[in-house]
Amino acid sequence: MSLGTKLATRTPIVLDEAGFARTAVLENVGLGFFMEQNVLADIEAGHLISAIEDWTPPFPGLCLYYPGRRNLSAG
Repeated sequence: MSLGTKLATRTPIVLDEAGFARTAVLENVGLGFFMEQNVLADIEAGHLISAIEDWTPPFPGLCLYYPGRRNLSAG
């Protein structure tokens, strides 16, 4: 399905691809759940707003953890 395709539905839409979900939200189809860094430009431009600002904790960034054991199992 291309981004220009129109889809008529009488049931809720569930999308698992962030690009399609972002487009659907920008077209007023419903709500979306995104990492803020992925839609920050849309928020700053006023195209999107946070619907649950009071329930969203600050996110300092991603972290990686490595086990302290030797002889790690194969990935």
